Order: sequence, then C-alpha cells, then structure tokens
Amino acid sequence: MSIKCVRLTTGEDVIFDEIQHLTTLSYIEMDSPVRIVVQPMDDGTNGVAFVPAFPLNRDSTIKIPRTQLLTEPYAIDSELEQAYASNFGKIWTPSTTQDKNELLY
Repeated sequence: MSIKCVRLTTGEDVIFDEIQHLTTLSYIEMDSPVRIVVQPMDDGTNGVAFVPAFPLNRDSTIKIPRTQLLTEPYAIDSELEQAYASNFGKIWTPSTTQDKNELLY
C-alpha cells in the first residue's frame, strides 16, 4: 500500500492507493481515489471528508493521463494517511519511526 496525493488540472486534490509508480508511463493507475473536501464541524472547526473522486467509475481502479496532473504523486502526512486507510479497509502501517512511537502512547 502506497497512499499518495495529486492535484489535478481541475484544481482537485485526490488521495489514492498507488498501484505502480512508473514515471515512464503516460498515465498513473489509482485504486480507491477520493477527493478531499473541507467541511465545517459542529464545534466551529473545520474537518476533512472523503468523497469519491470519480463517482461514475464502476471499478475501484482508474487510469488518469499524466497530462491531467498538476503535480506528481506525493506522500501525505500520517494522520491523513491513517484516516484514508481506515475508511477504505486498508491496513495502515506507520511509515516513519515517529509515527511508530506515537502508536505506543
């Protein structure tokens, strides 16, 4: 599992599980892509919600041409990565020693 984020030419940020990372391909293949949506919470703060990035796609995977990307896939912070993994039934393992230490306390 390699959770990444990209910004599309439409301005949307999409989080996904990267199936393969080959920069020589003309597309990237995403599994379970979701958009990040900021929404107000009852306590006055803002929260983050995940909504399907491509709601009309029948499969959980999709190939996006690199011409539709403003950024190359990049890693996200561990809190957002853990939220994505728990929402989509993926097993999350901390990617850094600091994340592992946070789990101990």
